[in-house]
Amino acid sequence: MIFHRTASLQSLALDSVVGVTLGNFDGMHLGHQALLERLGDELSEFEPERGQIRVMASFYPHPRKVLAGVKEPEQLTPMREKALLAESLGVDIYYAMHFTKDFAKLSAEDFVEQYLVQRLRADVVVVGHDWSFGAGRSGTTETLTELAHKFGFRASVVNPVMQDGERISSSRVRDALRAGNLDQVRALLGRNHCISGKVVHGDKRGGKIGFPTANQSLRAAFIPRHGVYATRVAMDGKDYPAVSNLGTRPTVDGTSVHLETHIFADFTDKLYGKPIRTELCGFLRDEKRFSSVDELREQIARDCRSAKEFHAILQ
Repeated sequence: MIFHRTASLQSLALDSVVGVTLGNFDGMHLGHQALLERLGDELSEFEPERGQIRVMASFYPHPRKVLAGVKEPEQLTPMREKALLAESLGVDIYYAMHFTKDFAKLSAEDFVEQYLVQRLRADVVVVGHDWSFGAGRSGTTETLTELAHKFGFRASVVNPVMQDGERISSSRVRDALRAGNLDQVRALLGRNHCISGKVVHGDKRGGKIGFPTANQSLRAAFIPRHGVYATRVAMDGKDYPAVSNLGTRPTVDGTSVHLETHIFADFTDKLYGKPIRTELCGFLRDEKRFSSVDELREQIARDCRSAKEFHAILQ
């Protein structure tokens, strides 16, 4: 997997067929995965002896931050998480196009010529049915088809993917996460939702009451429903069953949101600074305030039992 945040891609082999799909890809849900599947189908129609390069192109930073001056929107899948998921789905290059005010002024035709033709050398371009591009979002899928004919590449438009009679979208994923409906989340993503970040120093309260936790940096991550989850943690190439609390820790008068995870494994090494991915597998209960630390300790023990039952860990 090659991860690019540069203006050109020198790594593209001149004799390879290049397929490009574009979008925001927040969540990498089944609708986004349909774009990658179509990309593979389109590339399979070219000469098999030529190499194939699959490019997933997005924008960085988020256009709303540049154009409206607002804070970077909370993301279901931050950029590097998108790149990891894209790699698992067969993408060779994740290309983050630098979005600036000057970039936003490019006409639809200039964008196609400068980025898709000259820089990416696209042979086929796949987009969703509602994709728009160019200054003022003036370019449509019809525009793309016309420009593809002009510049000599193939354009393919993918219809929306439906679930329960509604279009799969990042907004639906967010709504399901806010509700703690992880079955719905899995139906929209085709997998569990993950939160990625480094282990940071906390106040070590968990260790003091017998349940040491890995405290995870949330940064710009979208925050699901506060509560206790049965989770799995991916770290150093291994997966571990765990239980996690996501919330403000009202019993100790917390205010900021933390993700604290008690991993069902013994570690001799310190975890601080390690990148981990916490997979939300099952929602166990809402976060609540307890009258004492002893009551909190007893509840955590029950949460651990519930999570182990969820993970089918034999006692």
